[in-house]
Amino acid sequence: MRTLSIKNISGTSINIKIDHYADQCPICKSKISPYLVHANYVESVQSLPSTMEIAFQCTSRDCRSMFISYFEYANVINGTSYYELSRSAPIHYKKRDFSEEIFEISKMFTEIYDQSYAAEQNGLNHIAGIGYRKAMEFLVKDYLIYLDPDNIEKTKRTTLGQCIKNIENEKIKLMADRAAWLGNDEAHYIRKWKDKDISDLKTLIEIIQHHISLEITSERLLKEMPKD
Repeated sequence: MRTLSIKNISGTSINIKIDHYADQCPICKSKISPYLVHANYVESVQSLPSTMEIAFQCTSRDCRSMFISYFEYANVINGTSYYELSRSAPIHYKKRDFSEEIFEISKMFTEIYDQSYAAEQNGLNHIAGIGYRKAMEFLVKDYLIYLDPDNIEKTKRTTLGQCIKNIENEKIKLMADRAAWLGNDEAHYIRKWKDKDISDLKTLIEIIQHHISLEITSERLLKEMPKD
């Protein structure tokens, strides 16, 4: 626990206690002990401000970025207001690395997946789940279009369930079927698979990607190395 003297814009100071500084930079994601640059509070109609804003600098040699941590009022300890770390901003979201085969087959899948991943990192799990389900649909349909480019419009109009039935690769079909089940749970009021969550949906999507990449790579190598 740390004790700080905080000033507002008019120069009035108050002493507060905070639980701890952020131990990870929201921008570069490095584990750090940040450097405190400036602490401020906004005057409130109440006797105590509900939020403290403290500017920090990342101490990672490769980053050195500035960020703000927000601390929310918790209680009073020994006559001093106590604040707990709530969040830090701005957040630079991680992106997932996709194989060259997946990127070439469905660029939209990679974009939707990354947006869903950003939502998940921001704590928006309910929205992220629906996004992952949409990403999976794009991957399945674009995979079928890759296999059968003469029926693009038909595949686009076909339901996800029917598209999954049209997949010949049994591993991909089985995983896509389960991913659709969990994806639908993310969009419905009542969950059918109560012991499964968004992490299971992501795992199924990972397996689908793996088998698609494996199938495409295998076919390419067989064409490049025909049997004499």
